[in-house]
Amino acid sequence: MMSRSQGNGKLLRRALGVLICFAITDAVNTVQGQSGTDDRLFPVCQRNSCGYIDTKGSVKIPLRLADAKRFSEGLAPVRVGIKWGYINTSGNLVIEAQFYDALSFSENLAAVEVDHKWGFIDRFGKMVINPQFDEARSFSYGFANIRIGLDWSYVDLNGRAVPISFYGPPEFSNGLSPIIEREKIGYVDQKLTIIIEPKFIDAGHFSEGLATAKIGDQWGYIDRTGNTVIPYRYNKAERFSEGFAAVAIGSLMGYIDTFGRITIAPRFCKAFPFSEGLAAVIIDGQIVANPREHTGLEFVGGRWGYVNKEKRVALKLSPRVDYAGEFVNGIAAIRLSNGKGWVYR
Repeated sequence: MMSRSQGNGKLLRRALGVLICFAITDAVNTVQGQSGTDDRLFPVCQRNSCGYIDTKGSVKIPLRLADAKRFSEGLAPVRVGIKWGYINTSGNLVIEAQFYDALSFSENLAAVEVDHKWGFIDRFGKMVINPQFDEARSFSYGFANIRIGLDWSYVDLNGRAVPISFYGPPEFSNGLSPIIEREKIGYVDQKLTIIIEPKFIDAGHFSEGLATAKIGDQWGYIDRTGNTVIPYRYNKAERFSEGFAAVAIGSLMGYIDTFGRITIAPRFCKAFPFSEGLAAVIIDGQIVANPREHTGLEFVGGRWGYVNKEKRVALKLSPRVDYAGEFVNGIAAIRLSNGKGWVYR
């Protein structure tokens, strides 16, 4: 059984390496893959008060905040009373709590909400893109996703409209990012020139020189010229990471290398990218009929764990865990039935 931390903010670990950090705020979605994130401090909350711990579980910023989000570029959004501001890694409030909501900094700008409209501030708290959007996302590679009314579009770092629609967050891996045009996916470079014509039903970001792409009802992999390098033969495909990619063959998932050779035989309900030598997987599930699924089947039950590159399940998590993320600096975010936490290697 995993235990909640108790008394004086001390943290309890299990022998398998699981750490339950009070209630973890903003953990599962932000521990990985965010440009500029500071992976040394993590937000935690206990009894409606929030602070920050380091990767060893020691409290570095006392639990005295109303709410807290991840650090990025040396600053973190925190709520003081009912308003949001920003602190530095010493815990000092460096941008006054004055916003209805606030996102982490990315590319030296942060989206903030003022009077039900979103704009962007710089690191000094100065509004550099006036509040005018009904919703906004953080900048990525010079572009931010914004919504006005029901319509989503993009602006650049100067607040100017961008004349294309990115497919997902702009991410120029290997110099390219997917876009959507006439309901098909293609790729542009950072000058917004189309490099791979929109022709895919679905596609992912490039990673390690390859990107997932879907033709018909099968997935394969393309290179940055758009040529197919691993044929379209998978029911599902994840990005490459550390030379491995998770793919579904039939109803089970396993791993292939960059030549399309199977490296870990399909035996998992679900499988995700490797990070620091481990990949999150769901094991011990059952196959049941479900006509709503395109395969006519789905998995139920099962438990989360991590597989290593030697094909062994190196870590099984408690049945109470219903999500496990990627490792970053030896720590991964997990979500439980009664809160969130971290797992150590």
